[in-house]
Amino acid sequence: MNKRSSFRIVTKFSSAFSLFALFVLISACTTTSQLNGAEKTSGERLYWKVYPKSDNTFYLLPRPEFTSEFPDPHAINSLKETQAQVMASKLNSQLQFNVSKADEGGTLVVRIVPEPLIEDIVDICAQGAPHALLEKRCKKELAWHQKGSRPDIYLAFDACEAVVMANKLNDLYKKPHSKSTLCPALNQVEK
Repeated sequence: MNKRSSFRIVTKFSSAFSLFALFVLISACTTTSQLNGAEKTSGERLYWKVYPKSDNTFYLLPRPEFTSEFPDPHAINSLKETQAQVMASKLNSQLQFNVSKADEGGTLVVRIVPEPLIEDIVDICAQGAPHALLEKRCKKELAWHQKGSRPDIYLAFDACEAVVMANKLNDLYKKPHSKSTLCPALNQVEK
């Protein structure tokens, strides 16, 4: 093989690879925007999003709770495209942030369900002084966001802070507020 034929093979390979890479990039962008819903372009914020995998299956993030439709944890990570789209659409249409409390080993634990996404909390805080009960958290969240690192992954809330945050999350996703009796002081102030 002479230098010229070797160059042609490399050039053809390089061109073919570039075209393939461009095709993959365009496909990924198209697929992701299609999978994450045309609603995204209309400004609707989506909590559950669909992502493709290399084996032509799809998964949702954040990972949904197991349902009667998908009781197998492996099945939820390897959905057909239409299954993933239907599941994400259904979950997003039913989305509403609520506050729950549970006694876990003698400790009262307050949670927002579903778990808030860090980027949602940052967006709420970036809107500026969302509520007096969120000032400390927002100060921390924005500082961590600016640093590019967040030291803890578990979001612990007190009851009143959780109720306010759940309402702000519902506002962000254009969902109705949930009813909660966990913070009587808040209910009296907002009446």
